[in-house]
Amino acid sequence: MLLQNRFNQIDSQIASVDSQIAKLQAQLSELQQHRQHLQSVEQACESALTQIDTALMMLNHVDPDCVATFKDAVLAKFDGAIATLPEAPEIVNPTESEPINPTEPEPNTITVEATETDNQSDNQSDTPSDTETDTEPRPLASVGSSGFNPSTADLDILKRWVRSHQGDDVTRKQGTLTRRSTWEHAAKSILSNL
Repeated sequence: MLLQNRFNQIDSQIASVDSQIAKLQAQLSELQQHRQHLQSVEQACESALTQIDTALMMLNHVDPDCVATFKDAVLAKFDGAIATLPEAPEIVNPTESEPINPTEPEPNTITVEATETDNQSDNQSDTPSDTETDTEPRPLASVGSSGFNPSTADLDILKRWVRSHQGDDVTRKQGTLTRRSTWEHAAKSILSNL
């Protein structure tokens, strides 16, 4: 061919551009994945902060003298903790249609679990993981705010009451919606702000 050298130059340029595009696509993919992981971490951090708020509210109500002890325990998590933290669990990339919500607390997250009696009613069988005992007295629960006790309320009533005050997206910050303790935390938080 008369213009073989020119064709070779153009082919070389095309190969170079293709290589640059492949590198940029790989870099773009890494950045997108990092951003998704960061979103999951942000959700976990926000959940931890909400749990700390709940713990402080409960401590301040039950025994304000213990607040300083709790603060020291939280601060101790930061003293050399990064070097000893276990490797984070692999984060599954969420689809765009699903909100990024952790279903379990991250390692070293402070979890405040409200407890309930072992003789749970049959309609609470969808929450097998909440089996702790509750030491609070058990007055009759009502859907009104004044006589409403989240620890003793029927799960369906508890869910309806919380949903009458806030959406599931707000409740989900307390934890997974399949656990009774999530609904109790949400109800107690609402009651404290009424």
